[in-house]
Amino acid sequence: MIFSQLQLNRQLSEIFDELTELETSSLGDLSVYQGETSNVMVAVVGFDFSASGGSVGPCEAEQIRTAIAFAKEKTLPLVFILNTGGVRVTEGAESLAAFRVMYRDLVDGKLDGLRVISLVAQHCFGGASMLAAVSDRVLVSSCSQVSMSGPKLIRAMSLHEDQQPPTYEDVRSLLGGHGRSLISDRFQMIDDRAKAYKEHLGQLLLLSQSSDFRLEPNFAALRRRITKSDGMNSAPVNTQSVAHPLVDASRIGVHDFQLWDSGLFSSNALCNSGVGIYGIVNTRFANADIIFDLINAIKNSPSYISDIKIFIDCSSHSPSLSSEAVIMSEYLSTLTRCLRKKYRDGVEIHVVIIGSAGGGVFAALSAGASRLSALSGASIHVLPAAALSTMGWSYNASLKSSDLLHSGAVDDVIDDISTVIG
Repeated sequence: MIFSQLQLNRQLSEIFDELTELETSSLGDLSVYQGETSNVMVAVVGFDFSASGGSVGPCEAEQIRTAIAFAKEKTLPLVFILNTGGVRVTEGAESLAAFRVMYRDLVDGKLDGLRVISLVAQHCFGGASMLAAVSDRVLVSSCSQVSMSGPKLIRAMSLHEDQQPPTYEDVRSLLGGHGRSLISDRFQMIDDRAKAYKEHLGQLLLLSQSSDFRLEPNFAALRRRITKSDGMNSAPVNTQSVAHPLVDASRIGVHDFQLWDSGLFSSNALCNSGVGIYGIVNTRFANADIIFDLINAIKNSPSYISDIKIFIDCSSHSPSLSSEAVIMSEYLSTLTRCLRKKYRDGVEIHVVIIGSAGGGVFAALSAGASRLSALSGASIHVLPAAALSTMGWSYNASLKSSDLLHSGAVDDVIDDISTVIG
């Protein structure tokens, strides 16, 4: 029985021996249950691609939060049945806000020891791939596709950069289950049969009772994928007083920004007062190298830093083939985890959108932040306009600051960047 071709209700019945629906405060398109398989109780979230592409809007995010809370309360593993296009673009600011809170709950749960297993049926794109990336194990088959960006957008990105576009088959092969399992130990390739998914899930659930089950972020592996050397991947360009038109000494009283050609910058000027300043600016898209450099910089920040400021002017994660070749979602999920761990260690994480932000960059940073601010003139979107155009969508990507504030996608809107540094 081909698992990927089954309707969600049939997938659930083939894998779980018992299912009891969990009551949620929101009526969304997901299926949320307490389930049992191989004599192990679990919390289950099923995504139905036939319902709005399995996308996650505010109601669906609330359903996932219910499952996370239930799994934590009962000390149960959490199982995702993923068949989804990611965050629901058409619900704009509300979707961004809902995903922010949900993903923070999930990452915090992981830091508390929550065990998460994902089963990918066919589609696992966008924010949904970040759910897979935070999982301890991910079961995939030859019909599974896991990526922050879809094949069509990746090929279009190659054309935009005047590169020879890869064939559609080559892209699908890279994003497929076998391709993912070759890159990351998190992904386990199995047959596309309901019986195989059930058997391997049962084995993982038994293994989940052991400490060997939890796959912590492997920084060495992330570094190796992008052929890193010690320290920053990108060479410093210069040391100057201006890192961005809105981030300079005269405006915020900080001198000697260190810039890298990746678009990352940092400053130690306020270290004596316990403030560390970082940012991703001057780049349209952030690739895996840039995200890793930011993770590395924050992870290795001095212990006396109690307040981290991260300035962002970057429209989205990179939809390039090179970024997906190293599994972009694992870098983004590791960034969120790094920020949340710093926060739990007593460090305030203040992210400030000073220009453009969206996609996986916004999702990862907003979930990791203890405070998220946006300049009144900032542009925030679920996906950048170029990506929506490539996919043939006419939806207006830009969101008003008032809508972002009202929805909780940002915590406050500021008029002057100098107010960020007290």
